[in-house]
This record gives sequence, structure tokens and C-alpha cells, in this order.
Amino acid sequence: MSDIKQRYDTLVAQLWPTQLLAVTKYQSDAVTLQAIQSWITLIWESRVQDAPRKHQLIHDAGLHCEMHMIGHLQTNKVKDAIQIFDTMQSVDSEKLLRKIDHEVSISWHKEYQKILLQLNLSWESQKYGFDIGQLAEMLSLCDSLPYIRCEWLMCMGALWDVDRTRDIYTQCRSLCDVYDLQVCSIGMSGDREIAVQAWSTMVRLWSALFINN
Repeated sequence: MSDIKQRYDTLVAQLWPTQLLAVTKYQSDAVTLQAIQSWITLIWESRVQDAPRKHQLIHDAGLHCEMHMIGHLQTNKVKDAIQIFDTMQSVDSEKLLRKIDHEVSISWHKEYQKILLQLNLSWESQKYGFDIGQLAEMLSLCDSLPYIRCEWLMCMGALWDVDRTRDIYTQCRSLCDVYDLQVCSIGMSGDREIAVQAWSTMVRLWSALFINN
């Protein structure tokens, strides 16, 4: 059994029923394939230019996984991104939302694009995302755009502040409940226990899975 498989099985047992999203953007092709062969079904990439190669690599190996885009996406890369990513987790502006809808509308590749709206609940200037006051309007816009499917929210915790991170994750989970959104993508390797306590449905893992690779 590989080290990745052992760590993955341990994390599944610790965090169940939360879904685990493996951050493969820093990993080699070999490690990425090993992860998917270890029954990891959700992977995270953030470089649009690297994603087609990894997508083809996975296909050629006869494997399957769901590929998520996380990270700030420039509008000029949307056309390429919709062809690769099953879900875009970091939609952080109205302009980007409308651009995705438009590109899917003129594409033969898919009927709609699954997205998550990114919230910035920590008010940190270096982070992207909507504030709470914009959320209802953006969800209404999503409902009006025919090529968008938004059932999820995502956010990040506060840097180096455990208590604030706990408050942020609890707030994000509450907003999902208020708006009847199915997936709350909160938590990473370093704060995964806090996220699970806040009823995260998906955590993003890098060091917890790959630190020795």
C-alpha cells in the first residue's frame, strides 16, 4: 500500500463524511496518478495551462476523477477552463460569473458549468471573494444564468487565527443552510478539524496527503 493511500485512508476515517479534495497542483504526473489510483476521486488544480496535460494523462491511464479549479481565474482563461474543469470553486466576481455563462453558451463541450461562489469572510485584502452583502444578489444572478449551476459556497479561514477561522467556517456553513446550498467547501490541511466541526462537506488537502512526496 502506498504512503498516499495510507494517509488517504486515515484521513477518510478521521473526517468522514466530509469529502476530500486532493490538491495536486504541486505534484508530479506520477504522484497525481498514484493519488487517483488510491481511490482519490476529487482533485484540485489552479493552473489552467497545466490542467489539459493532467486531464489527458488521467484519461490515457484509464482513470477517472472530478477536477476542480480553485484559485483566482482570469476571464481570458475561462474559454480553456470550461473544457477541462468539472467544477470551478473560486468564482469571485460578477464579471467572471457572466463570462463563464457566456463561454458555456457558445461551447459544444457541456450543457452547463458547476460553480462555487467564493466568499471573503475574513475581510483580508489579499483574498478574493464576495462579501455577505453581495451573496443574495449573486445567487439570484446564478439562478437567472442558464448555463450556470451554483449549489455551493467556499471560503478560506483567517491566516494564523484559529478562533477567527472557526467563526468564519461556522458562518459559511450557516449561509449554506440559509440558502439551501448543498456543499460547503471550507477547510485545508492545517485547519481540517475546525472545518469538520463546522460541518464542512468538502476539505482541500495538500500537506496532509503529499508532504513526503
